[in-house]
Amino acid sequence: MSRVPPLLEPILRLPPESGLVLVTSVLGASANWLVLRWAYALLQTSDHRQRQQQRLEQGDEGDAQQGRGRDVAVVLVSFMRDMAFWREGAARLGLDLDAHGRAGRFVFVDGLSGLFAPAAARPKPRPGTAEQVRAGCRAVLVIDQLDALLATASPADNVSNLTLQNMLLSLREGLEVVVSRDVSGVVRVSVRDGDDDDGDGDEFGAGLGRAGGEDVEFLYHVAGDGAVKVFERGT
Repeated sequence: MSRVPPLLEPILRLPPESGLVLVTSVLGASANWLVLRWAYALLQTSDHRQRQQQRLEQGDEGDAQQGRGRDVAVVLVSFMRDMAFWREGAARLGLDLDAHGRAGRFVFVDGLSGLFAPAAARPKPRPGTAEQVRAGCRAVLVIDQLDALLATASPADNVSNLTLQNMLLSLREGLEVVVSRDVSGVVRVSVRDGDDDDGDGDEFGAGLGRAGGEDVEFLYHVAGDGAVKVFERGT
């Protein structure tokens, strides 16, 4: 059974090749659960394609036609959380990140240590991120807590901290919801019209039930065991 909330399935999928998906959150309403479920959806889709390809190679062509296509790899760069955090969260969803890493479909880049830990005098050579991704995969780059990088950047880094911080703050809004034990927060989805994954007419975000390209909002509740329920207002 999929761990992706049905209402969010139209967006928790492979984005357009040159697309940018921006996930922002407010204090007290972390978006970690959403990032985990997006990675889950991408990697599970890749697993499904691999199984279908195996059926095709075994001669079961009829059941394998829908499995054709390139595998998906996820490259996760996190500036605030280590691999143990993401491994534990993914395990609750039944997702083995280590196994996907060995298969070349998942790569973790520890930005937290890279920001604050002193550089080793002679770091051991290791394969680059590009070499760790299995050949032929479409890679999705996920950057977690980019604002942490901006906050620690030196003024001499040719980064306009004020400009970038103002941009991030302008994207954050307070939650317009009454405090409730059954509601953890609000998910607002904005999709630019015309986004097409591969030119096949399959529009990114199709099926959200938007009227005239308007944004849509859902409520969500994160339970103590990490399970998430997403529902519409009034239900």
